[in-house]
Parts: sequence; C-alpha cells; structure tokens
Amino acid sequence: MYGGNIRLQPTFTIDGFDIIEDDVKYLKKTVRKLPVTAHVSSSILVKTRDQANHIIRYADVDENRKLDHVVLIVGTGREMNPTQAFIPISIQQIVDCYDMYKNELAEGGRPKRSFRYIAYTNQGRVYGEADYPIRDGNYIRKGECATETLQPTFTIDGFDIIEDDEEYFKKTVRKLPVTAHVSSSILVKTRDQVNHIIRYADVDENRKLDHVVLIVGYVTRDGVDYSKILNSLGPNVGTNGCFYLERSTDDPSGTAGIARQCCYPLKQGFN
Repeated sequence: MYGGNIRLQPTFTIDGFDIIEDDVKYLKKTVRKLPVTAHVSSSILVKTRDQANHIIRYADVDENRKLDHVVLIVGTGREMNPTQAFIPISIQQIVDCYDMYKNELAEGGRPKRSFRYIAYTNQGRVYGEADYPIRDGNYIRKGECATETLQPTFTIDGFDIIEDDEEYFKKTVRKLPVTAHVSSSILVKTRDQVNHIIRYADVDENRKLDHVVLIVGYVTRDGVDYSKILNSLGPNVGTNGCFYLERSTDDPSGTAGIARQCCYPLKQGFN
C-alpha cells in the first residue's frame, strides 16, 4: 500500500487499445510488432503436458472449447526469443561488403554511413552475427564479401536521423533503440559515479562526439530521468554493459551530446 505524501510517476503511458476478433492473419502481423493478450481454452494446458517440446497442433484441441484462460503471445514462428533483447547484426559483413572500409583493420565506424549502405546499397538486407561472425577474434579485418549464399536475418526500408532534438529523440526511443554519438569522456565519468549514473553537470561542455552507443530505454531514479545506454565496449563497462545519462530538456543536444547525431532504422511492413 502507498500512502502519505508519496507520489508515483507512471512507468509509461498508452494512447488506447485495439481488439482483434477472429482474424488470425492480423494477429500474426500484430505480434511481430508487440506482445498481445489473448483468451484460450484452458484445456490446452493439459494438452501441453502431453506433447513433446510443448507443441500443440490445431487437431489436438477440442472443437467445442471454452475461452477461460488468458495468455500473452510473444512471438510467431521464427521470431526472436522473447527473453532476448536484441539480435546482434554482423559488423563483419558491413566491413567486408561496404566499399568505405578499404583499410586492412577496421577500428570503428559511423552508424549513419553504415545505415546508408544497408538501406540503399544493400537493398535493406541485414545479416545477423550468428550467420556472418567476426573472423579474427575481437578484431574486424576487411575480407571478401560472402553473402551470396546467405538469407538476410531481416530487412529495413530506410533510416532516419535526429540532430539536436532531444524531445524527438525521447519520443523515438519509446518505439525502438537508437544509435547515438557521445563523448568518450563519459566512460571515465561512468567509473567515478555510483550505479554508473552520469548527470548533465558532470560532463565537459566542450565535448567531442567520438564514441557510438545504443539508447535502449529510460529509467527514473530519485525523481531524475535518465536515458539507458548500452555501451559498445562490452558487459564489463557499466552495469552489464549499460550506464545512465541524465535527460536534459534544456539542452537540445542532451547530456554528452547524446541527441546531437542519432540514427534509427525505418520499417514500413514485415519481412
């Protein structure tokens, strides 16, 4: 129970809801975007215990079924595991196949250029790291482009850019992760801060945007809003690879310039 003078902020908001009735095709398309609640017959729980790998076929279910149990649909067919936050894409494939990378050893890159290559030169095809792994340990050396026999993991239709607009940046991150350039000086600040939190006042004003991160969400702690950042240096930097930048609406570029140069993919339909 909450009482006294404690005031809670909502975790998130919704603008409404939609209902799907007797339309399995629309249900499948919707589940590709987000989880969906559904009523099913509780008899499938018994069927599940009888089936190998917990698979239930249409023919296994009684025709006269009562919808008396609620479940959450989190994927269809070959969708990603619901416990897996992201599908790592192949950096090696971009380095191999993108003419911009002409050097023997690639040490970083620019998300905007990579998005441009994927969306336009590569017809939107994106390959997963599992199908096109790094060849040489942690170093990404340019090699021969080898996608002839591969099917793309997914496709995109284009990309968009956010420049010096933290409000639009915030709205976009509510929908999907966003890549951004930040000052690498925040990595030093992160090690000095409790819980890997960086306040706006902690960052040097004259900052160089020389490090790429992925913004994956928001959190609020002690009444202060933060962007949750997935670092590109691995799980040993920050909290499981993440740290938190204060969201500043007074500065359109955001803390450490987080909203100065951002990119995110566009997708109009389904793969």
